[in-house]
Amino acid sequence: MPVINNNQNQPSKGRAKSSTLNAPSLPSKKKTNQEGTRLNLLSIIKVLSSYSSKDKPMAISDICEKLKQIDLPLDSHTVSRTLNAIASSLEVSPKLSSFLNLKLHIVNSYGENIFDQLEDKKNRKYYYIENALRPAEIKMLTDAVEVYSYITHDQTSNLINKLNELQVPEMRSKYPRLGKSNCAPKIDSLSVDTNINLFDHIDKLNQAIRENYKVKITYGTYNIDKQLVQKSVKIVSPHQIMWANGYYYLVAVIKDRPYSYRIDRIMNVASYYDKEGNISVCDPLPESVKRNVTVGHDTFSPQLYQNTAVIMYSGIPEHIRIECKETMINTLLDSFGLNITIRKSHRKKGWVSVSFSAAIEGVALWLTQYCASSYAVAPQKLVEKVKKNLEKGLEYY
Repeated sequence: MPVINNNQNQPSKGRAKSSTLNAPSLPSKKKTNQEGTRLNLLSIIKVLSSYSSKDKPMAISDICEKLKQIDLPLDSHTVSRTLNAIASSLEVSPKLSSFLNLKLHIVNSYGENIFDQLEDKKNRKYYYIENALRPAEIKMLTDAVEVYSYITHDQTSNLINKLNELQVPEMRSKYPRLGKSNCAPKIDSLSVDTNINLFDHIDKLNQAIRENYKVKITYGTYNIDKQLVQKSVKIVSPHQIMWANGYYYLVAVIKDRPYSYRIDRIMNVASYYDKEGNISVCDPLPESVKRNVTVGHDTFSPQLYQNTAVIMYSGIPEHIRIECKETMINTLLDSFGLNITIRKSHRKKGWVSVSFSAAIEGVALWLTQYCASSYAVAPQKLVEKVKKNLEKGLEYY
């Protein structure tokens, strides 16, 4: 397929108007072979979605060549007539365009979108369909999938290949198959139990969240042999699935307290029914948690939850005050989010006073980790918790 350069041809006599042409509908002209017409249309759209892009739009001859390679030799007039009929129907079918999530562009040699088919009929036309995801978006998603240790090598490779299928061929080569070319093979940090289907569990949990009912989960822990074994069985009200600290979590409520569960440690998920055999409705988020982690009309915010559940240690958020060296500001924002209050400290020069709302357990662990550069001020139970952590740690030295 020749590479189309938007500047390679001489400009046409009238400057083309521009517009975005959205998804296709069938040509209105009746055909004797309706099935064949539909097949032609689907094949043309498939060729454009697989091989065209904004940087490399396709001429009619390019499309015909690709169709010929799949044993569908259509003449240029048929292809042109079909594409023009698609373009003509776009203005009257915006809902169909949105439903199909397809955007067809007809451009001239300079990449300017052609608006008026009759006015611009003398221009040589090139066609492309916008990709579902940009290359940078594909790259971010594939990188996230590749480093997640709790899905197998085959599952990872399968996901990356599916993401790559959303791109045109020249971009697929940028993200080779896992373990090939310059992409290192995945090494699982822990063995993945083949009896646990992580994706089935995610589907079940997502449905329970969407339909607002409780589930029974079997939660595991790793033993000395690195095997995931049952730790407990819990009835929970699931509210959110979210990423944090490189892991995938379920945020759920038991009675009036939130809890965070690692998805990769959930061994089984089942709907929960009450004594009468009815599916049990979820308990709501406690009001003390809800006002700190929801936005708009009670919309759960994973980002706000992560800021209040430091290191994903759950609990009821409380007003926290700590002091840190000024050099810790980047770490503070990474750990507690942008809504924290930071002021110059009146206690120590070169230090800052910080206040925010969060659950105490996670903050205590954070302060213990950064004990040389920070300390707790309030509440007093946070101060006592950090003291105990430090005293206990010193016993080992």
